[in-house]
Amino acid sequence: MISPHLEHLLSAKGVEKATWESMLQPSREASQGDLTLPCFPFASVLRMAPQAIADELAASFPPLDALLSVSSVNGYLNFKAHPEWLANAILSEQIYVGNALENSGKTGERVLLEHTSANPNGPFHVGRARNAILGDTLV
Repeated sequence: MISPHLEHLLSAKGVEKATWESMLQPSREASQGDLTLPCFPFASVLRMAPQAIADELAASFPPLDALLSVSSVNGYLNFKAHPEWLANAILSEQIYVGNALENSGKTGERVLLEHTSANPNGPFHVGRARNAILGDTLV
């Protein structure tokens, strides 16, 4: 989804796919986006500041239905997915594998999902209630 567009934009600048492909990764800061691409390694090749590279890529990235936003922050190119698209991808059994979304291929298998067991030795608090609610939605 994102890779072909990145490949087009970066190859036009002389950056090979092998250079950036492994750097596209989940964001450490959820507020910044879902995926991020650090532009620091391209600075020496393109003779530009990483922030300028990220700004240029964000401005020229085409709009996609799956993306809520493409932004540049401190030399990183950040991609934020539409929540609806992300939910549909998860519900249709597409999972993040490496640098691509791929179908797991596992259908008809039974799984045991264990969640939330009250700890009699600790206090019951909001965090435990949250985990119970999350677990119940998956069952």
